[in-house]
Amino acid sequence: MSLLRQNAAAPRSVPIIGRERTRISLRERMSAGAVEWSPDVERIMGLPRREKPNLEPIIRDLTAKLKRPEGTQQLRPIQAWVLHEASTLGGLVAQISVGGGKTLPGMLLPMLMPNCKRAIILIPPDLRPQFHANWKEYGKHWKLPNLYDGRDFVADGRPLLRVVAYSEFSHKNGTDLLHTFDPDLVIGD
Repeated sequence: MSLLRQNAAAPRSVPIIGRERTRISLRERMSAGAVEWSPDVERIMGLPRREKPNLEPIIRDLTAKLKRPEGTQQLRPIQAWVLHEASTLGGLVAQISVGGGKTLPGMLLPMLMPNCKRAIILIPPDLRPQFHANWKEYGKHWKLPNLYDGRDFVADGRPLLRVVAYSEFSHKNGTDLLHTFDPDLVIGD
């Protein structure tokens, strides 16, 4: 099984905030029953991995393109990388930790996606007030899309971003919303 041979390296210890955590190889996880081999696991493990590019020019270019003239913030490396990869490849699935900086790229991505006129961002329902507070703060620094509810509408051809709670899709109205709004981009935060 080529999948296991590729991942047979010995576990490495990685320092994490003053303590060490042992990384368990895929072979060990599979033998412990934590991950069962399946064609899907093999397919996923066979996906190409992207090497981390030199982020300094990406940070500089995207910040210059997206920042308001009076803005003082700069993109974090992970934010610039996510925005660059998603807009270059036409989409992205990224695992970013809590507090790692996911919200701003979710707000900015419609500005970078080619031919994006309408976008939906999915958020947990209880985070809607936090989203709008972040929107107000980030709007001081960044050129954001137009918000669907009419707040901060700028008539300069910016995409329209609609904020939708994940729970709204558990009803037929959620499906209808997708058909009637017809987004060019769906972002899951």
